[in-house]
Amino acid sequence: MTKEEKWGIYLRYRNEENLETLVKSLCHEEEGIMRAEKTAQKISRSYLRYLRKMDELIVSMDRAQMLLEAREEGLEQGMQEGMQQGMQQGMQQRDQYFLSLINQGMSISEIKEQLEHK
Repeated sequence: MTKEEKWGIYLRYRNEENLETLVKSLCHEEEGIMRAEKTAQKISRSYLRYLRKMDELIVSMDRAQMLLEAREEGLEQGMQEGMQQGMQQGMQQRDQYFLSLINQGMSISEIKEQLEHK
């Protein structure tokens, strides 16, 4: 088999698992193919490391986004509950104020007049 044929076979079947022994024997026969295979394996390992790092980064970003959304949702809910509670307290204070005025003997027209002057 010529060098060109060996290279052709190597390049064509390099990633075929069922032809792994053929590729290994070509690596042992041709130094250039052996070097190419070592370089390809290094590239493959580097690419796999890159993919793992990218996966870690994506997971980290997804988690940060989920935390941000949960925080914003919590803040919104807290503000709504706080406003509702504030309105209830304000209404209770208003009611107590009117009751105190009535208990002081003020008529509704006097209370109305006092509120209009505020």
